Amino acid sequence: MQKIKKPKFNHAISLNFTVTSEHEGWADCLSKDKENVINALMEKINVVLSDESQYAQSFEGFDTTEG
Repeated sequence: MQKIKKPKFNHAISLNFTVTSEHEGWADCLSKDKENVINALMEKINVVLSDESQYAQSFEGFDTTEG
């Protein structure tokens, strides 16, 4: 008897966090202030790991495909 495979799905999910910088545009911040962006990302990851109440509001799903 052949097993029926359940479909698998790929979900695009972003982690929302803020970065304070001297750049007016976010693209400039990303390209010119990498260390600051990475530090803010790591800080947000630590908050999400240590505070369960932050989990749901920190992520946003925006696409799903079958894969």
